[in-house]
Amino acid sequence: MMRNSTQQSFTLNETSSFIETTIGLDDFTYGNYSDNGEDDSSVDGWPYLENYGPSYWAVLLCIVVLGIAGNILLYIMMSDAKLNFLSYSVFLKWLAVSDTFLLGTRFVMETERVFSLRSLLVINEALCKILTTFKIFVMIVSPWLVAGLSLDRYVCVCWPLKREVLCTRMKARIVCSVTLGMSIVLIIPIFTELHMVEGRCTPTQEIYYYFIFIRILLMAGLPCLFILVLNILIIIQLKRSHAFRKVFTRSGNDPDSHPETNATRSLVLICIMAFVTLMPAAVLDAYISALIVLDIDEKALISSLKIWPLFIMVYVLNFGQNFYILIGSSSNYRNIIKRRLVCCRFKQNKEGRNMTMNVIQRYSSGSESALPQPTVSSGIMFSTLPVSPSDI
Repeated sequence: MMRNSTQQSFTLNETSSFIETTIGLDDFTYGNYSDNGEDDSSVDGWPYLENYGPSYWAVLLCIVVLGIAGNILLYIMMSDAKLNFLSYSVFLKWLAVSDTFLLGTRFVMETERVFSLRSLLVINEALCKILTTFKIFVMIVSPWLVAGLSLDRYVCVCWPLKREVLCTRMKARIVCSVTLGMSIVLIIPIFTELHMVEGRCTPTQEIYYYFIFIRILLMAGLPCLFILVLNILIIIQLKRSHAFRKVFTRSGNDPDSHPETNATRSLVLICIMAFVTLMPAAVLDAYISALIVLDIDEKALISSLKIWPLFIMVYVLNFGQNFYILIGSSSNYRNIIKRRLVCCRFKQNKEGRNMTMNVIQRYSSGSESALPQPTVSSGIMFSTLPVSPSDI
């Protein structure tokens, strides 16, 4: 068990690192964990430094680049006329934006750590407050948007007669706006209580425990539970619908070819994968938090921190996988994104041709005005242009 002196020595610096990373407890090992208050080489500093090398950064870079590209394509695809009027397109557009911001902030944070760069958070107190609360904000918004998407699909599948009333774009915007407002309210205490102390972005002890609460419960626990329950109910209803159509459908027709069922299955797969990628980090986060708060089992704490980078990569996958899940599970989405990209390319080519024609027309009109005009003498038109004998 760690002694109280150890706990007191790490509260200031470690809570600062905790809030700076704004994801679990992956920065707690910046401090010393010696049991006697002296430096111990076996546990001092960064006990899993080898896991945060260039290879880790390269893998994270690939995830971030592919994720941001997928989110951009997802936004383009959801803007298609066939999908834009649907309620779930609103959730996926909001997810594309929030996930892109989260991937960007997470990559900047990991780059600063891997290459030992000066953190943007410690430049001044304004950046400390703004950047930290923004990171926490997008971490709260994204899981609850997935929960909202699950709720939308649950109503559409389990209450089809109310779908036209409840599953609309306006209702989806309201749910997204409520999620946004809830997230803003939750980060206000963190924004007000963050200060620069000894060159570090440091919260108060109360905010430290408040962040543990929202990280475990509101960033992962409750939304993951909500996603899990709703999607279990959706899957049960889909199986019942499949069995019903199989009985009352001709043998030549495939009940799985129902377009709404295929679309719902792809969206359910997005929600399930969000649960799979969010939950491992949440469970380990809760375990590490318990070890620190209860001040027990230092070796278990360090062992848990050693595997934390793997959980970070799984966690980050959640914010860049939606587009690839959709196009991998449905040919309809593949056809839509192909058409959208072809339309974009056609518009660019058309704009290029129009620009070229305008330039040619302006050049032609300018050249004609520069040519000498024919003269008229005794009712006969003569040209002042030189005429060669071959023309005569």
